[in-house]
Amino acid sequence: MFKVNDYVFYGANGVCRIDSICTEPFEGAPADVLYYVLHTLAEPKQTILNPVTNDKVRMRYVMTREESEAFFTLLPTLSPLLGDTAKQLRDAYISAIKSGEPTEWGRVMRTYRARLRLADAKLTRVTDAERGFYEGARRLLAAEISLALALPLSEVESRLHIAAE
Repeated sequence: MFKVNDYVFYGANGVCRIDSICTEPFEGAPADVLYYVLHTLAEPKQTILNPVTNDKVRMRYVMTREESEAFFTLLPTLSPLLGDTAKQLRDAYISAIKSGEPTEWGRVMRTYRARLRLADAKLTRVTDAERGFYEGARRLLAAEISLALALPLSEVESRLHIAAE
């Protein structure tokens, strides 16, 4: 179980901080359910209530400083996502983003950068959707690593962009 003041990755919301753990966080809430009360770092005024027993939304601790530093070495070694058709590749992107796993987000970034190189050589076409997956993966990674390394978000985004080559 997470504790108050822990930073966690929470579903599509990204990095959040647990403000409290309580029962009945709002009028009418079941009295026998324990809730995490979180706020996102991206939108500090946004409050999220999540039952502690909820296993439908991916929730995990954010990367540590050591894991974040190691990620920059790991990123260039990650294999790109595979898909024989545009639909299969799109499904692989979606699955990787939804996984909530930094290594899968890194694979999204590596795939996009590799496909850009192929597009420059006129061997493939890169879609706007692929760019969106890349930007989403980079944003999620940067928020997590920025927190762990206490670096500005823009600096981490630049380092990720370079490491994904």
